[in-house]
Amino acid sequence: MKHIAIRCSTYIAALFLSAHLLAADAEKPKEPAESKLSAGALMQHLDDAKSSNPKARDTACKALMADGEKSRKALVRTLSNECKMLLNTVQARTKTLQAGLKSSDVTRKEIKAKRAAALKMIYDSKLDKDKEAQQNIRKLCEEIERLVKMAEYRKLVRNVAEANHKEGAKMNASERRYIELLNDYRIMMGRKPLLANRALNAAARKHSREMQTMTYFSHTSPVKENRTFGKRAAREGYRGARGENIFKSSTAAEAVLNAWRNSPPHRRNLLDAGHSDTGIGMAGNIWTNVFGKSR
Repeated sequence: MKHIAIRCSTYIAALFLSAHLLAADAEKPKEPAESKLSAGALMQHLDDAKSSNPKARDTACKALMADGEKSRKALVRTLSNECKMLLNTVQARTKTLQAGLKSSDVTRKEIKAKRAAALKMIYDSKLDKDKEAQQNIRKLCEEIERLVKMAEYRKLVRNVAEANHKEGAKMNASERRYIELLNDYRIMMGRKPLLANRALNAAARKHSREMQTMTYFSHTSPVKENRTFGKRAAREGYRGARGENIFKSSTAAEAVLNAWRNSPPHRRNLLDAGHSDTGIGMAGNIWTNVFGKSR
């Protein structure tokens, strides 16, 4: 009996050891299957996975996903690195813009393309582990668009101010002051500044003088050739007149602008986003302000 007991315990120990070894084998991580693709084909697929061509990108991603664990990891690594590189590029450009806010080397088309590329990379890669990087890219893309718009807007304001300064040599001090106040008001209200146009200035000035000479106050002239503001602007060579304000009682530019700002129909002319040009002309205490859009 002792002999039988010893033999049984030996078998039990052997079975336990065998089961333990099997369990240990089961816990070992399996080696990733070797790639069936050649090194050249693998590199080509990884390059295509970053392509802007959707068909080439999808084909490459499918081939890599089907090839095995090693290729899948290589794909994730490639897209992850691409995301990080794009993040660094956008971050560098944002810092440059923040430092100088110069738009001479940046166009809206370029920034839209960069933002589209960033978002495409985010949505196409679907990298769960890179969610933080994705959020950073989104924020940076929005920030860079905002900065570019600001830079372009400041450049426009500067260019308009320079052009208006040159045209201002042909205006009197009150007319120059009015153009400055008008553009300050438009900028404050989120509108683009207006260029002082020579033809519109002439049309406005002549209408003010005509009203003063012929003692009337109206947008409609008794002179047939000057009947409307559109005709008056056209006679000076400007074909895109869009509106007109008139005022009588003060020679101060501030008083004129305040009166028009407090009148809804006149304020609409002051702030119309469709305008690009303006003309101002005074005769005594009579003012005419014409608005237009260059064609």
